[in-house]
Amino acid sequence: MTLTPQMRAQLQRVNDRDGVLLFLAITHRAFAAPVRVVRDTRKCPRQELVDGVLQTVTYLPLPIEITLPQDVPREQARVQIQMDNVGRDVLSELEALPAGAALDVTVFITSRASPQTVDWDFTAAMTKATATYGSIAITIGDDSLFRAPAVALRYDAQTAPGLF
Repeated sequence: MTLTPQMRAQLQRVNDRDGVLLFLAITHRAFAAPVRVVRDTRKCPRQELVDGVLQTVTYLPLPIEITLPQDVPREQARVQIQMDNVGRDVLSELEALPAGAALDVTVFITSRASPQTVDWDFTAAMTKATATYGSIAITIGDDSLFRAPAVALRYDAQTAPGLF
């Protein structure tokens, strides 16, 4: 997804009064609602479609740091995301899941002037999560894509017994 012309112009301004908001949404089918976090100092309500209905959802404000992947040959790209563990809200949701649960993380940015307009987004699977008393570090990447078999269905004695 490319940036909208308005966001591109905003990022190139010397004096930007509005600023850019970075949102995280961590989803799993066992969650009642996605874990929503915004890189900001105050709560940020947004209008979103929830089960086909436009609702106002609130994102939890936390300091978030993102480390982009290095371009290393023969190594999968992984993004590191670190956020504060203040209040333990995010950690309690993650700890309630069974071991090896598959989580999806959506990262998107918007302008503070128009938080309803998503200017860029990216969704990937969470591959690792670690937590301390002060912070939560998650790693997202495309490990599941690269570890999947190249052939979706093989014809052998198990899948097509009449042929063998």
